[in-house]
Amino acid sequence: MATSKPLTGWWIQLGADPSAAPVLEAARARGLSTLVFDPDVDAPGARFATRLMTRPPDAREAIRADLRALARTEPILACATALRSADALRTVAALREDHGLAGPGVDRTELLVTRAAWKKGLADADVSTPVVALLASPLELDRFLGVHPTALLKPATGSRGSTGVSKVRIGDPRNRELFDEARLLSDSDLVRAEAFVSGDAYSIDGVVSAGRFRLLHLGREFSMRNLRGTLPTGTAWGSPGQGRRADSDPRWATSEALGQRVTDALGLDATFLHLGVLDDGEVDHVVDLRPHVGRAIDRALAFGGLSAAALSLDLALEGSVTLDADPGAITRGFAQRFFYASAAGRLEAPTRPDVARDAEAVASSADRPAGWRALPLSGERTRLEWDRALGDAVERPRCAEDRVARALVEAGDQNGAWMRANELDPDAVFRIRASRPTPTTTQRPPLWPMTPERD
Repeated sequence: MATSKPLTGWWIQLGADPSAAPVLEAARARGLSTLVFDPDVDAPGARFATRLMTRPPDAREAIRADLRALARTEPILACATALRSADALRTVAALREDHGLAGPGVDRTELLVTRAAWKKGLADADVSTPVVALLASPLELDRFLGVHPTALLKPATGSRGSTGVSKVRIGDPRNRELFDEARLLSDSDLVRAEAFVSGDAYSIDGVVSAGRFRLLHLGREFSMRNLRGTLPTGTAWGSPGQGRRADSDPRWATSEALGQRVTDALGLDATFLHLGVLDDGEVDHVVDLRPHVGRAIDRALAFGGLSAAALSLDLALEGSVTLDADPGAITRGFAQRFFYASAAGRLEAPTRPDVARDAEAVASSADRPAGWRALPLSGERTRLEWDRALGDAVERPRCAEDRVARALVEAGDQNGAWMRANELDPDAVFRIRASRPTPTTTQRPPLWPMTPERD
């Protein structure tokens, strides 16, 4: 990586969420002091904070004043966030401009977080992206569906992740209800409708350095049907099979070229770039664009041997990166599978299994294994990571942010990894107990390793 020598100064981080923790740990390891803004003093990354200030990311002017005071006596070297919210990204952009730091400034960040703006930029560069409209009433939705019979609805502004997203069809009696739900969750009282594109979904994640887009991760995305449309269930990536490199997949070159076209169209530099893409069999349509790696892809990259935390350090300190490893050279397959609660209640762990006994059962049983016996106990790697803590209240999922846990699996190729990930039995990972007034514990993840890590 570009940065290696010890540094003296402050690393500023908005948010101490799980994705921020490895970045903050890496910054501390480099000798940097870390100032973290997060209202939750028990957030996962808080333990790596030299100083923690309990301000929310939208307290922009207060945070700017805090840093102006700090900068009078101490050097501020970088500012970053792993949060997805537009407020956090706008605050970081303002701080970068205040202190002359690397990364997108206010104008470029506004382009990236304003859907209508980046979609226009892509359309002007002949990059396909679905038709979108801002709607103020169910009548306007009916008119939109008259032209585009199937569409996705989402709050126009202010929502988080996939909260409030639903799939609507012309003539469906639920359209009014789903429209009102999206409008209630929108800060602007408007609803965004986007023409639905049917096809294979891909996550294209890369880094823009010196104006060049470098592909870090090309994942095939999977989902399941949900009351409001679809719910993400995971991603598979890596070798397409038979020991071939990841970049032997024809999609690798086309994805890297698409990333470069988007980079050029929007004038990007010194930033991560995530593209959500739907391939309808003829054209790749960009349906999502964000200035960071996609949902949980930082942990997927680390599982595959590429540190997103180290790249984040380089990008924020130097404005550029040098890759120590070639992501396209991967000859193994990986998968990340998400787990959701099946009922409302509180999260509990199942009885901890006897791993040695179960390993013997796998070796001696001719039946298809279930539960813990579905875990690959030898020859492959499997890791469990938690999005919720024991005792947390959970409910049936409405959006991707309702994940309970995720499994990361390695196998010979990406198809094999995804199949192996889907053999894992959720009943062996966690159970749901009826809600109680007080959580039994406040223990935070990880709860325990599903299997010993095997290299």
